[in-house]
Amino acid sequence: MGTPALAEAIARIESRYGMRAVVRGDVAERQDGERRITAGTSLDAVTGGGIRAGEPLAFVGPLTSGKQALALTVAAAAQREGGMAAWIDPSASFDPLAALRAGIDLDRLVVIRAASVDEVVSNIRSMGKLASWHGMRVIIGSVLPASRDGAPVTAVDELNRKLAALAQSEGYEFVDYYRALDKGDGSMAAINSGDGVHPTEAGYARMRPLAVKAIASVR
Repeated sequence: MGTPALAEAIARIESRYGMRAVVRGDVAERQDGERRITAGTSLDAVTGGGIRAGEPLAFVGPLTSGKQALALTVAAAAQREGGMAAWIDPSASFDPLAALRAGIDLDRLVVIRAASVDEVVSNIRSMGKLASWHGMRVIIGSVLPASRDGAPVTAVDELNRKLAALAQSEGYEFVDYYRALDKGDGSMAAINSGDGVHPTEAGYARMRPLAVKAIASVR
């Protein structure tokens, strides 16, 4: 590609995804280590000055804990600083109106949804490789038991088998939350989940030691 054509291509990318979306290879790694996203909330203090750009993030917590609002705030902050964000939406619950109210430019947000178990595994494989490329150690957590209208969601068991196989093939740590919370029929007991999908405080208490053990194993 000639210099004029290259400059035109870079200009198109930066007009859509923000300034410095394209950088030279010799400075890209240094910028990843230095650039931080500040959300203007107490999260900045907790993270020691903001979230490092380019890192995958997951906000977890019980219902009404505010994790979705916090995630929207961080995505909007990334866009304000000239970046873009990808929203992993396996449950197809992304609310574009809530995103707009949070200040997100929907044209610069990539929402990723999977239509099948194999697509979910493929997406996680890609995220794992990206994380490894950035020097992060990968831990894959199983999907929790889930029920819909009182009936267990059978696809969860198939997905977890494939996630465990992926972790083994790539040398990742695998955390089996499913087995810890399954009451024997592919669903969670009422004490561990009030709606059949999201854990309660008791459910998180059962998950916590598994997560701590996995994190300790990769340090």
